[in-house]
Amino acid sequence: SGLPGTGKTSLAKMLGNCLGLGNRFLNIPVARGWTSSRDILGFYNALSQSFSPAATGLYELIEQLSSEIDGNKEAAASIILLDEFNLSQPEHYFSPFLEMADPESKRVLTTGNPDKAYFNIPDYLRFLGTINQDESVQSLTPRLLDRAAIINFDDFEPNYEISVVGSENILDVNPEAISGRRFIDIFKANSLEVPADIEKVLQSVVMTLRDDRPEYGNPIIISYRKIKAIRSYYNVAGPLMSMESKYLGLDYAVCQHVIPLLNGYGQGLGKRLEALILNLPDEMDKSLR
Repeated sequence: SGLPGTGKTSLAKMLGNCLGLGNRFLNIPVARGWTSSRDILGFYNALSQSFSPAATGLYELIEQLSSEIDGNKEAAASIILLDEFNLSQPEHYFSPFLEMADPESKRVLTTGNPDKAYFNIPDYLRFLGTINQDESVQSLTPRLLDRAAIINFDDFEPNYEISVVGSENILDVNPEAISGRRFIDIFKANSLEVPADIEKVLQSVVMTLRDDRPEYGNPIIISYRKIKAIRSYYNVAGPLMSMESKYLGLDYAVCQHVIPLLNGYGQGLGKRLEALILNLPDEMDKSLR
């Protein structure tokens, strides 16, 4: 999420290049007026008795990924970038994939095509979306926010300059594609248990937002899905960040999973946010801002 020009799309493409994904990184510019999965995937034409894929290239990529599962092949990871993700309502055109955000999902995509009624979706296929927050786009619903982590690009230094050593050689390097299994293993948490001091802060955040006292206005519920995602994030990222601060991993997790849920107005919400600030350690400066 961020203003135009802050590097959202560029970073996603750089990620695909660094992972060596090549044509397994698919960039789909979302158009205004998409209303169903046929706009992004395609549809079965009963008159011609054939499937008409959308021009996005998603159907062809999904077909390839499904064939890899059917053939039990070791394959590279795959990322699909939905640029301007909320230019149309994601719950409409993206609905078949939203359900797959749940670990309990069967990860099966129904096509309506009698020749190939369904595709198996591998766990090494991931979606990235870029969004703006203005009057020209659709607002993200609680259902979607509960299944997504949002990284805010608006908090950057106005005079920031980036210098990459040896940048002239970056485009000449073609790294070997990371395997799908390796891609999953690197970012998979081995446990959902976190240190006691981290769990204490997390629970205080959850209970402060859930507090149903009338002077706090409407409560904000953090789902168990979100709590699991925060614990998982901390267990993978926390050790990498612990040299700077033991709370840094939790700070990023709260920014990505909790802060986007805060929505409302009035004195009640103000009091709730003031109480939330008091429950955050000083080291969690990103969340405090």
